[in-house]
Amino acid sequence: MTKTFPIIAVFTAADTLCQLLQPVCSQVEIAGSIRRHTHRVKDIEIVCVPKPQPDLLGEPNYNPLLIEEQLHKIGIATFTKNGPKYKAFTFNNFPVDLFITTPEQWGLIFTIRTGPALFSKKAVTARKYGGYLASDLKIKDGRVWRGKASLQTPTERDFFSHLSCGWIPPALRSLTIGAYP
Repeated sequence: MTKTFPIIAVFTAADTLCQLLQPVCSQVEIAGSIRRHTHRVKDIEIVCVPKPQPDLLGEPNYNPLLIEEQLHKIGIATFTKNGPKYKAFTFNNFPVDLFITTPEQWGLIFTIRTGPALFSKKAVTARKYGGYLASDLKIKDGRVWRGKASLQTPTERDFFSHLSCGWIPPALRSLTIGAYP
């Protein structure tokens, strides 16, 4: 059985971690069960966007190494997962899942990582297959696609505009699974 913790203890650690990441992030927010206000949670989930740095052509580059360097500065040296878009580690004795994205993908990634898992699955599944996503769209590589065109979802509401269920506040998402065709 997975260990769970009272939300207030985990929220305090999550909020502290967000504040410590803020200097290198243009966006950083608590997601997961904490954001849904469940009474007990099993981990901290955070979604962030590194501050952009211009590449050689002056285009913004959202380098995940900024995040990793900041984590090392605050004393996180051991990762159980350490990829460019996902890092898993322990902070203040709580497991952490850190998801790194871009401004264009924020709405989709933040929605999925807020969950719960069944809601997220329905949100990325086309209506013709029993999900909420418009049937002319697909999710691939953390983006919404219509044919060969990638659609930007800089906010959750932008992503929800592609769903048949309409906007649902995080705390109500587990209650609404199956409530919409």
